Amino acid sequence: MTEKKLRVFIVDDEVSARYTIKRQLERIEFCTSAGEAENGQRALELIADAQADVVLADISMPGMDGIELAKRISALYPKIKIIMLTMHSSFDYALSAFRLGAIDYVLKDAYDIAPLRAALEKAKNEIDKQSANEVLKLEKELRLQINTKAGLGKTGRFVRFHLPSGERLSLTEKFNRLNKNAVPLSEDLWLAMGEIGDGNAFTWLDAVVTASEVAMDRFMQADGEHFYFPAIFRLSGILYDGVFSAADKERIAGWCERFLLGDLETFPGDFAALCIEKRISPEDAKRTLLDCIRFLSSAAIRLSARIREARSIHEIEIILRGMLLTEQLSVVKTNRVIEDVKKYIDEHLNEELSLRTLSDVVELSPGYLSTYFKQETGVGLKQYIQSARLKLAARLLKTTNMKIYQIAERCGFVDVRYFSTQFTQRFGLTPQKYRLKGRLDD
Repeated sequence: MTEKKLRVFIVDDEVSARYTIKRQLERIEFCTSAGEAENGQRALELIADAQADVVLADISMPGMDGIELAKRISALYPKIKIIMLTMHSSFDYALSAFRLGAIDYVLKDAYDIAPLRAALEKAKNEIDKQSANEVLKLEKELRLQINTKAGLGKTGRFVRFHLPSGERLSLTEKFNRLNKNAVPLSEDLWLAMGEIGDGNAFTWLDAVVTASEVAMDRFMQADGEHFYFPAIFRLSGILYDGVFSAADKERIAGWCERFLLGDLETFPGDFAALCIEKRISPEDAKRTLLDCIRFLSSAAIRLSARIREARSIHEIEIILRGMLLTEQLSVVKTNRVIEDVKKYIDEHLNEELSLRTLSDVVELSPGYLSTYFKQETGVGLKQYIQSARLKLAARLLKTTNMKIYQIAERCGFVDVRYFSTQFTQRFGLTPQKYRLKGRLDD
């Protein structure tokens, strides 16, 4: 984050003096020019709009001199720091300036920037300290309003802050985002009385309400509808306290599986509709989705934090669609996916080779791996694994004296009778006859 520069306004009746000071300000990295004026009267007309932090004013000017200008600024804009410019080193000049609120005075010198820098650093330190004290004071006041429920009974719009991952805002920062016209009801729930901006940071109800305990509860409940259908966010009074049944969770798992296989039509609409029907809170909805996704795809586990922090079901859809697109791009960039899967299968034929296990190997979702493998090879993964196991069995029958049940186990078949049936269908001979024929052929 770039540090805010000190805005310095220059007042001097000499054009050459103003020019010299501006050039010096350009060499002081924490300062920038906020404008200039040729006399005190003109300065008073411009200072407010200039949003000046510091005024550099010449003491000796025709009309309104620097001393009178300092007196006016101190009365009208007490936060502005004043530094006097003078050609004299007399202590009387400095004393007059200090009595009127000036924090320092600097002798005009086109060649020595050090005194000006030192005076501006002093001004910056005082401003920073003052700002920090004001923030602490405001934060304390806002927290007191929460504790005493000072916002109850006030009229405005409910505002709920939803911040991106890792972003944290103090009460003061939230107050400033609401244009300093809001009352905190909790850390994240506010009642805004003025215009509401910065829609990316928070959501609000498009209805003016009077804050009460009941209204706040209804807002918190309606926040669930915003998660499912942002466009119809209303104070409905629905209480999101329902639970999913085992059958519901099975349906959701099916929707997630089809989504990860590339069916992008029914999710998340059907899921959101079920959640509304069952009155499921956003947190329970996300927790159930994460359980289903973790079971279906190890690739999706890396997205768990983003899903937990999602502000709507549509945001979750975008996250998952992004995962699918990333997988597709990853496959496009490398031709090794099929090779790696085949190699793993060949080296682990005696183990359980589930789609989930293979998807973990190449870090793709099970659905996408299954679809991609069939597209590239013309056969499904289950068919390929079965074929590889039977080919290994045929080779072992010809080249070893292993018993039939041992070969079945070595090739990943738990039931020897099932192995014999599959082998016979593939090669037209039982394992025993295949072994005998192989030896006769030799």
